[in-house]
Amino acid sequence: MSSVENTSNAAEPKTAAQKALETRKKVEYHLMQPKEPFTLTEELRCEFQQPHYKAVINCLRRNPQLSISELSQMTDNSLARVRGVLIRLKDLKLLEHVGGRSSGYWCFTKTW
Repeated sequence: MSSVENTSNAAEPKTAAQKALETRKKVEYHLMQPKEPFTLTEELRCEFQQPHYKAVINCLRRNPQLSISELSQMTDNSLARVRGVLIRLKDLKLLEHVGGRSSGYWCFTKTW
């Protein structure tokens, strides 16, 4: 009998640590990209000064990988309010979610 060596080129599944490292690299790359400047109107400036907007924006700037439920807990706001803030920021094209639900992250597309 001859010994048959397994020479398959199938990629090994990635570990959780490898996936986390890849996601961290993507986030860092995205954060380093130049952002298009955005001029806030007076109406938007007043809207963004509200405490729930400030809290969500500051949390996302510190940790873009937060989920909506984590944002809700960290900012002491309801899920509906956090979703509303995120929807408003996405409608203004100031924020986008990159990647999947579990491995994705939030990215600000413009600076103000």
